This record gives sequence, C-alpha cells and structure tokens, in this order.
Amino acid sequence: MKELNTFNKATKFKKEFYDRTSSTIEFMAWDINTETAVLDIAEPNKAGEVIANFFDHSLSNTSGNLDTDEWTCPKRRYEYVYCFEVLEHLLNPLLFLEQLRNHAPKAKVFITVPYHILRQHWGMNHFHEMDLMRLHYLFKLAGMKINRFHQKNFYEKPSVSEPMAVITGKKPMDKSLWEYAKKIKYTVRPLLNYATGYFWVKKTVRYYFECEYL
Repeated sequence: MKELNTFNKATKFKKEFYDRTSSTIEFMAWDINTETAVLDIAEPNKAGEVIANFFDHSLSNTSGNLDTDEWTCPKRRYEYVYCFEVLEHLLNPLLFLEQLRNHAPKAKVFITVPYHILRQHWGMNHFHEMDLMRLHYLFKLAGMKINRFHQKNFYEKPSVSEPMAVITGKKPMDKSLWEYAKKIKYTVRPLLNYATGYFWVKKTVRYYFECEYL
C-alpha cells in the first residue's frame, strides 16, 4: 500500500475530496487484500483511481445506465466492489443491488452513502438519502449482510485562510473586490452556522458499509 497523496488543500473541493477519500481508505484498510481485481461502480473517476492505486488493485468500471438491468462490466472474478456515493443517485437502488449480484456474487462490496437531516440539503441529483433503518432494510431485500459499519460526520468549515492572509498583508490583493465578495459566503455563512448551531443540522453524515451477498 502507498501513502495517500495529500493533494492541494487550498480549495474547498480538493479539501472535501481528500477528507472523503482518506476516510474511505481508513475504513477499507481494516480488512482488505492488495493486488486483486476490483469492480468500481462508475465510469472511470478520480476517487476510484486514487483508492485503487493506494491498495494496488486492478480496477474495472461499469458502463451503461445503472437504473436498468442492461448495464455491463468486464467479466472477471472480482474480490471487491467499490460502490462509493452511488445509491443516492439511483431511482431504483434495489434493482441495482440485485443486478450487481449477477456480476460479482462472491465479492465484498464497500458502500458509502451520504445522509442529511433536512431534504433541502440533499445534492441536486440525489434521489435517495436514506437513514440507517432504511439502508438496513434495503440491504436485507437485496440479499446482503453487513459485515462492518462505520459512521462519520462532516461539517462545513469556514474558509478564512485567504481573506485573513490578505487582511494581514501576508498575501497581496491580486483580485478585484467583486471576486473577494463572491467568496465571502464561504467564510461568513459557515461562521454564522457555527454561531447559531445550524452547522449540526447541516452536517453530512456519511455511512460506510462492508457487505456481501448471502
């Protein structure tokens, strides 16, 4: 296994990507073999590539519409399946899990899904964000058992490093006032959320599962 690249944490997106990816690797590392065949449920993507590289996995990807029974993947004997941030994007996650069994019946399936308390905080293309009770029921209907489970909370953090660097003179003001004004929401809004306690309501709960088919 390799050391996880720390990326460039200067941007909000890359910081979130690093946190999510490193947390997933930490969960998986408890019980995983290296140098084996893995099916990643997605078109080729950065997260799957980073995790596969970390564990020296031979990665294959799916193609086609996962909401139908017509999606395909290379025919291999998969030991693991990566199913990261997938189920919430599907109209029929049960159909998908049933179809997955045909492609990787003996594989351990690593699943991550986000959950927000309020629906207004769901992602724009999320059709399902299920709590633990509903996820357990979904896996039961799909004929799966849960081997391991972990839960982690992610909070929106104020982005104060750039504004403070400009104010204190450590960084030159190389952008227009309008550009800085557009970024103010990444500083003021999270601070207000912390001050009012709303950050707890807005948090992203991420569930991690290691499952297999019965």
